[in-house]
Amino acid sequence: MDKERLNKMLAQVQGELSNAESMDPDRRKSLQLIADEIQQALDSEHDNRGLIQLAARLKLEIKNVEANHPNLTMSVGELVDALSKIGV
Repeated sequence: MDKERLNKMLAQVQGELSNAESMDPDRRKSLQLIADEIQQALDSEHDNRGLIQLAARLKLEIKNVEANHPNLTMSVGELVDALSKIGV
C-alpha cells in the first residue's frame, strides 16, 4: 500500500474523530493521540513494526466506541487492515 493512500485513510479517520461529537472527550483524545502517532510514523518512514503496533492500539481503543460510531469504526478498520499489511 502506498503512503499517499495510507495518508488519505488516516485523514478520513481524523475527520470522523472530529465529527464524533457525542464521543467521550477523553476517548476522542486517546484516539486522536494514536492517530497523531501514526501520522508521525508515516512521515518519518521508519520501521514498519511501530506502525503495526500503533494499528493494534487503535484497533483495541476503537472497540470501546464501535456501537455508537459505526462510520469511525469502519474507517479505523480499513486503516488498521492497511497498516497491518505493511511489510508483508
